[in-house]
This record gives sequence, structure tokens and C-alpha cells, in this order.
Amino acid sequence: MTESSSRRRRGFATFGERLWHAVEGKNVRADLREALGVSDKTIERYYRGETFPTADDMVKIASVTGMNPDWFILGITPPSRHENEDKDVVFVPRLAVRLSAGIGRCNDQEQEVERIPMALSLIRKLGVKPDKAHIVQADGDSMENTIRDGDDVLIDTAMTELSAEGIYALVIGELAMIKRVMPLFNGGFELISDNDRYRSIEISKADAEQLRVIGRAKWVGRAL
Repeated sequence: MTESSSRRRRGFATFGERLWHAVEGKNVRADLREALGVSDKTIERYYRGETFPTADDMVKIASVTGMNPDWFILGITPPSRHENEDKDVVFVPRLAVRLSAGIGRCNDQEQEVERIPMALSLIRKLGVKPDKAHIVQADGDSMENTIRDGDDVLIDTAMTELSAEGIYALVIGELAMIKRVMPLFNGGFELISDNDRYRSIEISKADAEQLRVIGRAKWVGRAL
């Protein structure tokens, strides 16, 4: 069985398989390389799920292939070259802040620098109100392989209470970071790095009062 027939038989179940179908099925790999400024090796890594495009690059991929970003990411709509309608587009603000996924980085002002077009249906599928969706960039490797250095992260800024375990964008003092947060019985929190080379940080109940939550991470080229 060829690679092509094997992928079709599985129904393009993964992001990489859907991307392969959109790119190779339309013979637009050269166009994609030019649009994204990446090599064939990077595209192959996308196919294998070893890395994922940024939000900006998702929009470019949709433009090159004519596919709906929802289908790429979640597989919730059938492939079509005519599905990207204006009514399904929402422009999500990108903030200037870079969130440390490392040992900590001084917080820049949370200032809007541009707006990124995304599928409204995807935003709603993630359970995010469009006016509460913001994009920030991860900086560092402490959250790998969940979030990689340079990844665009969609944040739900309506979720500012640390009532449940999840990945949150936080500000402590002048440090902005993105960490997995585990509430503790003593009223404090454990800030966990998914990369086991980094130690977890325990925040006491008293120190937690100095902690500000920007929002909860919901998407990073795939749902979180």
C-alpha cells in the first residue's frame, strides 16, 4: 500500500495527515515553501507532527491550499477550496508581551501590535469568546514539547481564576511566564514546566496574592 492510499484509508486523522492531503494533493509544496519561508525538511516535520506552524503560518497555509483552518487543526469540516467565508473570520489581537517558557523574562507592556485573522468557528470550538481571545508568543523551552520556543499561543483572557489545573499566562512582579498551574490544598499553587529539565516552582498562598493571571492557554496550533 502506498503512503498516499494509507493516509486516505485512515481518513486524515491527524493534523499532519490533513496538511499532507492539502499540500501534496494540490501539488503546492513549492508555493508553501515560498509563503512560509521554510525548507522541505520543516514541512516534513509538520507532516510527522514533530512541530506545528504558528498562527500566522496557519493563515498562510490556508491561503495557499484553499483549505479552512478548522479542518487542518481539528478536522471538523470537510476539505473544500471555497469554505473560507468572510463571516467566519475574526481578527485576534496579538500582544507585544513575550511569555517566558524558560526561567523568567521581564514583562513587556501588554500592548496590541497587530491583529491576526482566525476562523471564528475555531475560536468558538475552543470555548473562547471572540473578544476575549488574544495571541502571545512563548519564549524559551521549559514547556516543550507542549509549547515550543516561538510558538504563538491563543489565550482566553476571560479565564483569570486559577480554579483548575491548566496552562496559564501569568505575571509575577515584573516577570511574565506561561506555565502549567496546579492548585494546592494550602491555597498556593505549583507552577509546572512540561520540560522535565526545569524544576517546578511552589507559590505560597501569600505570594499568590501578588500573582496576576492574563488568561488560560487554549490553542497552540492545536487545542490544549
